[in-house]
Amino acid sequence: MIFDKSVDWAYSNGWSWIFVVDNKTNLITAFNHQGITLRIDSIQETQSAYEMLKLVGIKRNGKWGFYDRSGKLTIAHQFDEISHFHKNMAAVKAGNETYMLDTNGVRLSRPYANENNKYSFEDADIAIGMGGDFYHTDYKKIEQGKKIGLVDKNNNLLIPAEYDYLFDLRERFKLISARRGDKNGVLKFGNQVVIPIEYKSVFILNDYF
Repeated sequence: MIFDKSVDWAYSNGWSWIFVVDNKTNLITAFNHQGITLRIDSIQETQSAYEMLKLVGIKRNGKWGFYDRSGKLTIAHQFDEISHFHKNMAAVKAGNETYMLDTNGVRLSRPYANENNKYSFEDADIAIGMGGDFYHTDYKKIEQGKKIGLVDKNNNLLIPAEYDYLFDLRERFKLISARRGDKNGVLKFGNQVVIPIEYKSVFILNDYF
């Protein structure tokens, strides 16, 4: 037994951290796999933690910062949006500025470039592993203002540009998970709502489920 009492909701990430959600506050506390607190509480969002990553993003008090595997804050909470680290660089947004920084938090002179979604701002772990930005050669996102939609390779409209993010795409079922504001749901091509956009987290299982 890891915890000596029941919790409202818990999930783990790729580093075997355990996140416990308080349903009253909707805030999260981080523990290691032995149930020992990492002293990271009041978490609002978490970035997915891949095995290769040295730093992972966590959002507290409306700002993102970066932590190492031991749970130590390495780069202070000061960013409005962040990407994953790739080649020891990450993209960040702070106010009206978008720029690159290294693993020490030092701003780089290199201009921001997404580079095939390697520095996308759209990844968040969202409780049960809701995936990051999707990639598929037969589909592409469209943008109108700050809203996002989806078309196929022939530019046929599948999902109108009415959403803040689009996540997991399951071609076999013609389904895609979407976010509007801080709520998530699932859409079918043609903008048919399969799961209403009203949940903190949704996750479409793979094509065999």
